[in-house]
Amino acid sequence: MRNLLGGPLYDAASPVKGGTVRAWVANNELRLGDRQERDAGKPRYDMADVARLLLMNWLTSRQAMSAQVAADMTNAAWQHIAVLSDIELAAMDVGGTPQMPRYVLSFDRIDGMHRPTITHYSQSNHPRGPIMETRIELRELVRMARDRLCMVVGVDFKGLHHEFADTVSIAPAHALDAA
Repeated sequence: MRNLLGGPLYDAASPVKGGTVRAWVANNELRLGDRQERDAGKPRYDMADVARLLLMNWLTSRQAMSAQVAADMTNAAWQHIAVLSDIELAAMDVGGTPQMPRYVLSFDRIDGMHRPTITHYSQSNHPRGPIMETRIELRELVRMARDRLCMVVGVDFKGLHHEFADTVSIAPAHALDAA
């Protein structure tokens, strides 16, 4: 689930193809893998990268966003997806139920001029709410990435927990700073 090459990443993020991913990274500055930390060699990927590609695919195909706007939104959620993936992987390592905060990526405009907001599900940026808004629950996105990656790498996910322990309201600030 960590330190993966591109093959399992592309398979888990299907129908996204390798050429599409490389174009998103090169042309739209989508942040994926550990290329920035490694001096040489092929980048390594993890479950958070699968979640990012699933989000990119959803934004470009189902929301009909341009790749640049979708990459900007995905990059805005980069740290939150990383933290949630780390929590999920830690729970998998010990066979426990992940205690994951419910972060929601929200946007009411897709014109490329407005950044999405990421809030805890209990917080609201609008006292009455916007007329129309798209909301994406990031922990469900990470869970989908986990299940797809398990199928690709051959991990039996029948023994994994499929529920969340909703005992964590908001992740500690240091968890997001460390990501």
